[in-house]
Amino acid sequence: DGVAPGVLLTLPSAQYLFNIPEGFSRLALEHKVRPNLHLAAAFTTSLQPTAVGGIPAIILRLSQDGHGKLQLVGPHGLK
Repeated sequence: DGVAPGVLLTLPSAQYLFNIPEGFSRLALEHKVRPNLHLAAAFTTSLQPTAVGGIPAIILRLSQDGHGKLQLVGPHGLK
């Protein structure tokens, strides 16, 4: 039982998330590298579950933490 690759890039003033596989939110929480209020955007390379399956969980987590909105960037068909 693994989690597909996802990258959380943390810079001094912003965070960027690349692909959000199912289980990413839980894995990030376990390793204490979860996205925070500085998360500026999330990028996805495809609409496959391995790239977008964790979007609902990460949006819920960010909402609970007080994050206002998240910009999603990806291929045609992403809403």
